[in-house]
Amino acid sequence: MSQIKKYIKDFKRFNANTSSEYRAEAAPHQPILLLALIKLHKEGKIDLKSIKPDSKDLLSTVEEVWNDWLGYKEDFKIQYPLYHLQTKDFWDYNLKEGYDFVVRKGQTPTFKKIRERVDVFYINDANLIGYLEDEYNRKKLINALLRSGRVLKTTGEKKYCFTDQEKQIIKQKMGI
Repeated sequence: MSQIKKYIKDFKRFNANTSSEYRAEAAPHQPILLLALIKLHKEGKIDLKSIKPDSKDLLSTVEEVWNDWLGYKEDFKIQYPLYHLQTKDFWDYNLKEGYDFVVRKGQTPTFKKIRERVDVFYINDANLIGYLEDEYNRKKLINALLRSGRVLKTTGEKKYCFTDQEKQIIKQKMGI
């Protein structure tokens, strides 16, 4: 399998959190963070090899996608995708000197703890960054994010992170 196909497959596998307090269908925090990063990188406002967790551009863009594009009323809790993306091979972080990042199993650190301890998050695969810089491959990866979700073990039903209407809005805003 080619690397781009592997990333497309990975991007389709972001879980739809069906126990979300935000929506009955899903809480697409990780895809929204990635969409915001793609948008910012395309605009030249962020380096995917050095993402400050408290970047004003990052925080305002995830809120824009979350609230303005998708119409969610609650605040975007950025600590969830920043922390949980570490399960992906392409996502990593550097700690500030003298800090560790140990949290109890099943707990997500607060945003305050992330800001205190993490210097930068980054995409650690130059190939993925290259795909995101290439318009053709970037569109393929965005479309994969729009098809992300999971199959429920109990019913076999597919739960998507985005509704059809949300997909159309995102496509329009991302220029695809």
